[in-house]
Amino acid sequence: MTHTPSTPYSLAATTLHDPDILHCLFDTLEFPSGKKTRRTLARCALVCTSWLDPASRILWRRLDSFIPLWALLIGHSFPAHDAERQTGFWKTFDSEDFVKERLSREPELWKAFLRRASHVREVGRAACEQPQLMLLRSVVEHNGRCTFLPNLQSIVWRSGVPDDKTLLSLVSPALRDLDFNFTRFAAFGEEQSIQSSYAKSTSDFAELLAGLSKAAPYLTRLVVTRRYVGDVDIVPILTGLVRLRELTLNGDIMLTPEELRTLLVGVPSLQKINVYLKESAFVVPGCFVRSTSLRSLHLRGLTQDFVGLFSSFLEAPHIDSLALEAPHTTNLDHTPSLQRYLDTLSKASFAPTLRVLTMSTTTRQHIVHEDEPPEPEPGVLAALFGPLAAFRNLEQASLTITDGSPCIGDADLLALARAWPRLRRLALSYAPANARILPPLTALHHFAAHCPDLRDLSLSRMTVPPVVGRADAVALVGAGAGAGTGAARLSGHALQRLDLRLTFVATRTYDVPGIAGFLDALFPHLDLGEEDADAGRRVFAAMTGTWGSVRREIRRMKLGKLSEGVL
Repeated sequence: MTHTPSTPYSLAATTLHDPDILHCLFDTLEFPSGKKTRRTLARCALVCTSWLDPASRILWRRLDSFIPLWALLIGHSFPAHDAERQTGFWKTFDSEDFVKERLSREPELWKAFLRRASHVREVGRAACEQPQLMLLRSVVEHNGRCTFLPNLQSIVWRSGVPDDKTLLSLVSPALRDLDFNFTRFAAFGEEQSIQSSYAKSTSDFAELLAGLSKAAPYLTRLVVTRRYVGDVDIVPILTGLVRLRELTLNGDIMLTPEELRTLLVGVPSLQKINVYLKESAFVVPGCFVRSTSLRSLHLRGLTQDFVGLFSSFLEAPHIDSLALEAPHTTNLDHTPSLQRYLDTLSKASFAPTLRVLTMSTTTRQHIVHEDEPPEPEPGVLAALFGPLAAFRNLEQASLTITDGSPCIGDADLLALARAWPRLRRLALSYAPANARILPPLTALHHFAAHCPDLRDLSLSRMTVPPVVGRADAVALVGAGAGAGTGAARLSGHALQRLDLRLTFVATRTYDVPGIAGFLDALFPHLDLGEEDADAGRRVFAAMTGTWGSVRREIRRMKLGKLSEGVL
């Protein structure tokens, strides 16, 4: 028997027709997603028969809406992206008659529609009015009362029709992620009172949520936004979703201590919660709960409720991400109460494990009038946030100071840098227009000396000294970190992104070479980006004018070092 060796052509032909290899190849084309990428995948699907199915599976895997599917069902009689014309189409034609006609006269088109729909894993935004809802129900009905999206795993559903439960007929046990917005904005009929309408909306909303535990029993992430629907106790209903890991409740949904306790006990798998706390309900919680699975907590409410929650209600020792949002009008936004609030946070059971912190607060208890001279108060922020030094393992921090006249100096940035030496990302936001004291640009050296792993730094505004340069950076870091260590610390600092926002104003002249030398010495690994790069990715995205000149000067310095063999 003679063995015929494989030729390079036969190997290439076999490879380019292997479905597994093709799937991996087309999968790499999906990211970054965009019109060009989708156009490329569509063209790949037309190359040959063996490429059609693998390319189509990737092409149809993620949709921004239902519009491409409806365009396929219609037969591409108008552009798929033309949502307005499609809406008009379904208002003109009876959806039931249309689906019957497609099923009887064009069975191949119907099969192609179902085949493509079976590839869909994610629908980005399904905002449905009454005509589209009727179409969805008709398609499900003529598909044997089964969903035409059997592999759907994620959907964002927006509905303003109070009595509609079409969503339950669309989802299947494959669903893992649901973002659901139920907002009642339909007009009242003359014969329908506001009270009866709200009562019916409440009942329908409760029935819809109750049906999810059966229709999507493996749901792991749920976002519920409810507005103008009426009051309904949804917590007992949500406890039926026993596999839920992430829960966000928005709109007019606010939890009492007992409801939060029921949720944590009834759904022990919860790892991430984002909820509103009912006003003043947690001052004296009246119950206690422990959660060992909770990892991320995002709370919105009053600071006195936060104090009650963390001091006598919740014990969650494994939380690594905490976000706290309090309105500016809260009664505890004064220095003494704020101190108690921060002390409570520092003593929480999760303090040793916290990695991410997001919070906003004020450090002032009175407003300075224009005729009052500025009173230097260095270290006010440092003193108030001193207790938070208990979060020694903090890696990301986003702090917003809501003072009308903030007072933030060099000592404050030094305290933050020393308190959180493992920081990788820091954003400190404050109103710079009426600031009484702003930190100097030279204060950046505290982060170079004490936060060696910092990658991303954002400050609202700093003051710029008349003269500053590379030698200042080495001297300052050396003084802050210990004699003889300044140059060593600077040589490898990891900072890549620096955003100083409103530091430079167009009406002033700055020492661009000096500033560039200072920053390049402090942070030699800054990602300067390209002139035509995406603005959101540039290191100095929010800054123009002087910052553009600084960036170009730093780039020129680096090129000079490279030519001299220093880099």
